[in-house]
Formats: sequence, structure tokens, C-alpha cells
Amino acid sequence: MEREAKQNRKLHKLKKEQNSNPQIQQSGHKFYPRVENLTNIQFNQNEMVLLNKGLKDDIKNNTKNNIIKLALDVDCAIQKYIKDRQYASLRTLGMHNSTK
Repeated sequence: MEREAKQNRKLHKLKKEQNSNPQIQQSGHKFYPRVENLTNIQFNQNEMVLLNKGLKDDIKNNTKNNIIKLALDVDCAIQKYIKDRQYASLRTLGMHNSTK
């Protein structure tokens, strides 16, 4: 009985503190998105939700072939990104031939 009364007093005290001090402390921390799409492919909301879950929620089994395919896809994306950056740099410097 005494234990229950003590818990009730603590609960009452916490409720009173929360009601009298409702301000929320603002944190200076900025959260960045988990996924940054650097491609020209537009993902819908469901695809972005799945991507934001990360690799732990992979919908396929992580077999050796899937991991190799993922590594190749990442390598292709990196190479495309590097090529695009180099092209943009050349255009900025005026060194790129405007005819294709």
C-alpha cells in the first residue's frame, strides 16, 4: 500500500511539473536525410520510405550475387557522378566543345 501511494505521489508530481512547464527545448542539432538522390531518377514516396529504412530492412536475401550486383550498381553510380562533375568543371572553364 505504501509503495503504491509513493508511486502515485511521484506520478502526480511529474504531471504537475509537465503541465506547469509546457515549453519544448529546441535543439541546435540538424538532422540530415538518410538518402540523398544524386541521380536523375525520381523516386516516389513509397520508394523513398523503403530507401530511408536502410540496408537492415532489405527486402531480398543478401546473397553473394545480390551483394556483387549492389557493388556494381554503386560503382556505376559513382563513375557517372565523377563524369558529370568533370563535365560540369570543363563547362565552367569553357574548355568543353559545345558541339556533340
